[in-house]
Amino acid sequence: MKKVLIIGTGSIAKKHLINLSNLNYKISIFSETQNKIIIKDKFVKFDYVNDLKKLNEYVFVVLANSTNKHIKYLNLLINQKKNIYCEKPISHKAFDYKKLRKKIF
Repeated sequence: MKKVLIIGTGSIAKKHLINLSNLNYKISIFSETQNKIIIKDKFVKFDYVNDLKKLNEYVFVVLANSTNKHIKYLNLLINQKKNIYCEKPISHKAFDYKKLRKKIF
């Protein structure tokens, strides 16, 4: 079974969790704030992870945390050569997108 990591526990992360569960992915959730995801209307199986040391396990990562943390995690994930789906916007302030782009390509 393919494994995916979702970073974040907000409402958008919950939507990704439900959709990926319907596609039969094995899902793990990471959050700095340790908020819990509660899904009342549907049973969805997933695991919480405490660190990001085993990124090689995941086919891709969904970045659905606070926008002000996107660049931090994008840099980590790009350096680990992970496939990334990042919620928009990429950042809450202006940043040098050309530097980030060079890392990707």
